[in-house]
Amino acid sequence: MKRNLLLLITLISILFVTSCDRFTHNFQPPVTVNLETELFSPLEDILNSQSENMIDNVMQFYAEDYLYYGLQKEDIRNWLQSIYSVAPEAQAQVTLISSEMLSETTALADWRLLITTDRESTVLVDSLFHSEHIAQREGKWLLRGNQLSGSYPSTKEHIIIEYFTFLTCPNCPVVENKLNKWQDAYPQRISYLEHHISDQLAIPGDEVYQYYGYPPFPSSIIQGEMALMGNSPAILAEYDTAIQSLLEKDADILYLYPVIRINNKQVTGSITLELLNPELDLTNLYLNYALIDKVSPFQNTNYDYVRNVVLAQGSKT
Repeated sequence: MKRNLLLLITLISILFVTSCDRFTHNFQPPVTVNLETELFSPLEDILNSQSENMIDNVMQFYAEDYLYYGLQKEDIRNWLQSIYSVAPEAQAQVTLISSEMLSETTALADWRLLITTDRESTVLVDSLFHSEHIAQREGKWLLRGNQLSGSYPSTKEHIIIEYFTFLTCPNCPVVENKLNKWQDAYPQRISYLEHHISDQLAIPGDEVYQYYGYPPFPSSIIQGEMALMGNSPAILAEYDTAIQSLLEKDADILYLYPVIRINNKQVTGSITLELLNPELDLTNLYLNYALIDKVSPFQNTNYDYVRNVVLAQGSKT
């Protein structure tokens, strides 16, 4: 018995020793590459060099097989030349947003190119590049685009509804229920702003109600264009028709990377806008913004707590 036990232990030991050599192990630390210093900072430096051969030097950061939604390396060259030919003094800011190393010589990155002039008061380019393939070739990191040949993927429009009411309005709760149901169904696609007029929640200097010509209560302005007034069954049905139609519409502008900062009673923020429709007329275009109370402690005449109440607002060109 003792001999059999000793033999069993010996066999297990032999199997253990021999099994350790069956696999190749790599105990090297994971690959870490600082793409900021290796690629994006040098690219920014070249863009701001204002030298005669600047464009040629910039294109050395682009791989020959560059492809970004059908745009090739030569398209990028022509695009940059068209910008700097009319604004040679323009300044560029290249920002690495996020990156992921796929191997020692490949990576994915999201990055932003901002080109301004007139002491940063005029924005010429503000573009975000998503899932950019990056490869190291002959010791140098190069941009390869996202390697997609199709056009930019369609992005559906974000629906904004400006709603006018007051707390003691007897005809308003049914409309508010309709708006709440649509927003609950599409929280990432639909926003409605509840403007209160002549009650405890009214904000000083709110000119939006005046801008739309003092519509009766309840009233909604959808996408700044379509006005729906009243609470009749026909009007409520029009809400469904209008919103359903807009849910299928492609967006003209993409809203990206919102940043909100709160410091005591001061709220600041920023957002990046990417133009998807090059034919969109930007004349007199404003970015409106609002601070809202998602659920207010005040109730309407149906004893429901009112939602999305506008607390402050403004606009920026």
